[in-house]
Amino acid sequence: MRRLGKVLLLTLSLGFAASQAAHASSFSWNGTTICGGSTFATCAAVTVNTFYNVGTGTTSVTMVVHNLSGSQGTFNGTVFTQIGIWNLPVGHGHTAGAAYVNGSLVVTNQSNVNVTSAWQLGTNGLSGSGIQPGVFGVDPTQGINGGVAAGDTYTFSFEMTGLASNFDLNTSGFALHGQGGFNGCSTKLVIDGGGTPNAGPYDPACTPTTTTPEPVTMTLMATGLAGMSGAGFLRRRKKAQV
Repeated sequence: MRRLGKVLLLTLSLGFAASQAAHASSFSWNGTTICGGSTFATCAAVTVNTFYNVGTGTTSVTMVVHNLSGSQGTFNGTVFTQIGIWNLPVGHGHTAGAAYVNGSLVVTNQSNVNVTSAWQLGTNGLSGSGIQPGVFGVDPTQGINGGVAAGDTYTFSFEMTGLASNFDLNTSGFALHGQGGFNGCSTKLVIDGGGTPNAGPYDPACTPTTTTPEPVTMTLMATGLAGMSGAGFLRRRKKAQV
């Protein structure tokens, strides 16, 4: 009986522990390469997950951001600075909204080097372009000089309060500020909960142009090359006859 009682007690304990486990949520489009922007297009692969802990009442947020600027014909010099989630609960009067847990930020780069000191909680300048209020995320302390460069992957983790235990990340959205674009332009890539990005209207001054030779020009070039080749052949033939 004592052994049976211990087994029951252990089972109840495990059940209680399971009830204290984190409730998870993630974007349905996690890890997908998405391109878009407000003034010019840039590309990123983003993974965002949240975990609600019943015991502490806090929510852990993890954002993995891979800068893919340069892919699919986009400008390859764009640096990601302000990065965050939007449309989170905003406080009104005596109703508390979402808030950061100070000191909870941890940032690592693709080499798993801790670079937390170069970032801070907050999203200064991450607004407009369809971004809804209630924006929470990160901001480099040195601006563009400390952002996520093309080809780099950064992982951001922090804690929040004010999110319900059944919070669904897909009711919110994701956004980032891309700086250092062509002609010094900046853009905001805004992705809604369904994975649809914004797309312009793009500024022509912020988009590199490539010149494609016209058919007539290409024909003249081909004719000229053929003529040069023929002249060379005749010179070699004359030398052989001497």
